Amino acid sequence: MLAESQDINLEPPKHLAKEVDLERYSGKWYVVSHLPFESEPKHNESEFYSLRPDGTIDIDFEFSKDEAGKEKRVVKQTMWPLNKEHNMMRHRIGETTIDYGIVDIDDNYQWAVIGTLDKKHCWIMSRKPKIDPQVKERMLDKLNILGFETSKIEDVCQKAE
Repeated sequence: MLAESQDINLEPPKHLAKEVDLERYSGKWYVVSHLPFESEPKHNESEFYSLRPDGTIDIDFEFSKDEAGKEKRVVKQTMWPLNKEHNMMRHRIGETTIDYGIVDIDDNYQWAVIGTLDKKHCWIMSRKPKIDPQVKERMLDKLNILGFETSKIEDVCQKAE
């Protein structure tokens, strides 16, 4: 898959994070809020990113069907960078691919804002199940300025760990 990304090497839109360190990006992220795809769950969503030696990233997307988190499911996915800055990714879910950008990321890799390049979907993610309300408000403001429909962003119910 890395060969695919090397062939693409797109110039990132100016609104994306300057550069992303994939090793620091690896690990567990909680989906705090999102402008989801229609079929996307809304309970206890998290993603665990594992960087492979070839530069691809394995994803364990975990969620539950209910707020209590009783029926957990894990869906295996893959993504890979589309450019040398690693701020644009192609995400494979089954036979479907989605291109998105890392709009913003904390210097300490504690929160991130991800958005599809067509600005129809976005995710506010954090290393913890909850995020500081002021930080979230800044993220929403940025997404709104960039043209995302922030009025449709939904909070994800996260069961406290």
